[in-house]
Amino acid sequence: MPSSRRIVQVTDSSFAALANTYPDLARVPALVRRRALRIEHEVAERTEAFVVASAWSRERLIDDLGVRPSLVRVAHLGPGVKPRPGEVRRPKHPDAPLRLLFVASDWGRKGGDLAVSAVDELRRRGHDVLLTVVGDAVPSLPEHVVRAGRLDREQMSSAYLTHDVLLEPSRASAGGVVVTDALHHGLPVLATATGGLTDLVVDGRSGWLIADDGTPEPFISAVEERVLIEDLESFSDDAARWAADNAEWSGWARSVRAAIEGIDESRDKGEMPQ
Repeated sequence: MPSSRRIVQVTDSSFAALANTYPDLARVPALVRRRALRIEHEVAERTEAFVVASAWSRERLIDDLGVRPSLVRVAHLGPGVKPRPGEVRRPKHPDAPLRLLFVASDWGRKGGDLAVSAVDELRRRGHDVLLTVVGDAVPSLPEHVVRAGRLDREQMSSAYLTHDVLLEPSRASAGGVVVTDALHHGLPVLATATGGLTDLVVDGRSGWLIADDGTPEPFISAVEERVLIEDLESFSDDAARWAADNAEWSGWARSVRAAIEGIDESRDKGEMPQ
């Protein structure tokens, strides 16, 4: 691109950060990986502003690519699915089972095995817990797990509104689109404290963040010691409020515009980044 063209990157994170955490990228051949890293550094040198969806992604650009902190803006993404006007989440009845929702397009990375194992053990311990799996899943699932398959936007919104907690045992996550959608529906989130999820879930308010040790035990303990004894309606209210205040496309657009206008101001002052 000619030097007169301004480059603003809207990106998930650094290539190295994703390659080190996303299983599919971890399998990229070494030669391809070296080329990708070289290209990324060359493009970063020309980039005048970056927009990312989480503080985790911002730190990865700074640490992995040496990007100046002042060039990176954090702008949470807006929802892909929102409830229609007048639609509200169905509250949990005290005697009803705890309805957990798991959404996956990548079973392994999203921790589908952990979700199923955690619910299996909770039920073995006598807890009335149900799990619905949306999206891709392994061929064999226990009879008590509902396999919903792939849903359209309206069906997905209904799933968010008719469950009590989103279960997100992800092994890697840069942004968390599903989490953002769930929060907009007032659905609290039980998630691994990894990547961009730590930006989206306010522990103890809109959901619960769990340290990942590679086993389902932290999620089992969290359900027993936290989720089942919490006022889920209060968490639901906080989730919807946080999403409305922090994860709307209008706010994202303002951040992108500010990044572009910041470049204009730097050009006017002759302070273009080197």
